[in-house]
Amino acid sequence: TVSGGATSIFTPVSYSNLENITVQNSADTSGNIEIDRALYLRLSNVIVRGNTVANGIIMSRLISSHFSNVESSYNGNSAADDGFDIGDFVFKTGFINCRSNGNLGDGFSQAATSEDLTFLGCSAEGNTGDGFDIDADRSRLISCISVGNDANGFLLNTVDGAFLSGCTSIDNAADGIAFGAASSFNNIRDCVLVDNDAYGIDILGSDNLFDGC
Repeated sequence: TVSGGATSIFTPVSYSNLENITVQNSADTSGNIEIDRALYLRLSNVIVRGNTVANGIIMSRLISSHFSNVESSYNGNSAADDGFDIGDFVFKTGFINCRSNGNLGDGFSQAATSEDLTFLGCSAEGNTGDGFDIDADRSRLISCISVGNDANGFLLNTVDGAFLSGCTSIDNAADGIAFGAASSFNNIRDCVLVDNDAYGIDILGSDNLFDGC
């Protein structure tokens, strides 16, 4: 546990694990976890909380990696600071039972240059941006929850071929699920959309499939 100090954890090493780490209450510009250039990285039981700097967890150039039971909450000092900042060139990576609450930006934010990501049982609550801002093509979100965020529950902006199944979007300040005009061929199934301030589903884009919502 690192509390009240400064730590950036750079993990460019392939086939490595980070487990049982807590980074909290830092006001330094490096008070987060940063991952760059890694292959087959595993993070489990990690907490990044209450850091008044930038994004909570930052990643880029990451392939075939796995995040399990990772929390990034109450981080940031501006509206652009996300809980999980999934940057450029993140491929074939999974997020299982991860949480992103109360950050000063999106809960989970993905760059359009990333692709083929899976979110299973993840949640975003009370962030000042979108719960899930999905720009990565062929992403899968299964049984994810987005509640009480200050923008959309799920934003699929320029996405092609995303799959959402059994997701829940409640009491967000904009749409439950929002599509950008450039999104297409997305599949939305069995999702629950309740008490969002704009549309349950804001249908833009083309060739999107909805079933059981």
